[in-house]
Amino acid sequence: MQDNETKTALAAEQQFLADMAAWHRYEQREKYYFDRASIKSTAWKEGFAEGFAEGFAEGFAEGFAEGFAEGFAEGFAEGFAEGFAKGKRKATLKIARRLLSMNMSLEEIHKATDLPLSEIQSLRDQMS
Repeated sequence: MQDNETKTALAAEQQFLADMAAWHRYEQREKYYFDRASIKSTAWKEGFAEGFAEGFAEGFAEGFAEGFAEGFAEGFAEGFAEGFAKGKRKATLKIARRLLSMNMSLEEIHKATDLPLSEIQSLRDQMS
């Protein structure tokens, strides 16, 4: 037992299937929609991949350049300051040794170099 709506739907289906031209149009329409969806999906994926690759490369290059420049400047400044301080200390110790070899008093050497008296005494002991 089938109701009237079911009978009507089955009759329409039989008529539709019997008409090959209508069936062919239906298949073509379905293929068109499927292809269209597939093309959109593929285009989106390709566009995303291309955009991601370009964005990543550009961002990496900019980030690397910025980071390198900042790191280089900071490292150079720190290295220069550290090297300057070491060189100044080395020169001060050399002057203190020279003054000790000239038999200058510890207090005079302290005034000339600003080295602590204990360090000047240590230098004198090393020279003896």
